Amino acid sequence: MDASSEFISTDKRDSVGIITLKRSRALNSLNLEMLKDLALIFDRWKNDASISAILLQGEGKAFCAGGDIKQLCEAAKRKDFETTLSFFQTEYTLDYNIWKYPKPIISILNGVVMGGGVGISAGNKFRIATDSTVWAMPETAIGFFTDVLASYFLTHSSHINLAMAIYITLTGARLNGLECVYTGLASHFVPQSQLEEAIRRIYASQLDDIPGAITFTSLPSDANIPIRSQRQMIEQIFSASSVEDIFANLARAIRDHPDQTWFSSTLEKLKQMSPTSLKVVFEQIMRGSTMDLESVHAMETSIAQHFMTTSDFVEGVRAVVIDKDHKPRWNPPSIEQVTKEQVLKFFEFPAKTVISKI
Repeated sequence: MDASSEFISTDKRDSVGIITLKRSRALNSLNLEMLKDLALIFDRWKNDASISAILLQGEGKAFCAGGDIKQLCEAAKRKDFETTLSFFQTEYTLDYNIWKYPKPIISILNGVVMGGGVGISAGNKFRIATDSTVWAMPETAIGFFTDVLASYFLTHSSHINLAMAIYITLTGARLNGLECVYTGLASHFVPQSQLEEAIRRIYASQLDDIPGAITFTSLPSDANIPIRSQRQMIEQIFSASSVEDIFANLARAIRDHPDQTWFSSTLEKLKQMSPTSLKVVFEQIMRGSTMDLESVHAMETSIAQHFMTTSDFVEGVRAVVIDKDHKPRWNPPSIEQVTKEQVLKFFEFPAKTVISKI
């Protein structure tokens, strides 16, 4: 099969279609052109009788580090909101259609899996984590929100309760491969040394035999799964009715348990995040827990467009990605100054915005 674009190649082995993200110098981050190309490939293969399953992978050290936030930031600075809307509608509709895709998709979550990389893999039937997996939704650190339909998949999981979803989204917690399996964010774990063999077996498998082709590693009690040992503390702190309550819970825990560094490090991490992002994401997750996938698609498109008009997104990208001084100047600068009215505006559909049909 011919390569589809400069940054995406396609191939076929037996009855498995292979999509490889090839923008390795940017950790395979997705720009608008790549999103459009992926949508076309998935649409073309949907009715191709010669393809029974699709394998999705990234070249180099990352599966996919997210969306191209530099591209979005430049558009936002120009107030080119047609471009930003096109990006989000294309990305979120691709994510939605992957969730509804009629053929099994196998993603190799090797290396960095963040933001948009989570979006194109979360709805896959098989999500294979490895020793090198670093999974995260770090958007609150750049003045944005936890998008790519996370409002749905983090709140409709049998492995993740609401407190865990809020912890993952507010802190941008980085999870290793075994933690991904523990939380259900990955379906399988394959050690790096066995990954090539596992992929070869997938190619040679019949459709019904794919699960057996993947080397599954159970989770021994001594495995490196920090989030498992932290779960009780996470539920103690993040089972809260507001972001202010979470901060208060942490302050109380630090006072009562001065030797437990997790509480203090978590509080310091939250203090670095955009206060507006923290409050919007908290509201987003609470709402998402009662919504279906299509409703989440519409809600997140609206939230994303609102963030393009705020100073926090441009400032967050500057501080973390462009200048890398990690000293963002948030506006407002504290959670106490972010009002309920300001938060609710993010959930109003912007004027003249039509959510694309799925």
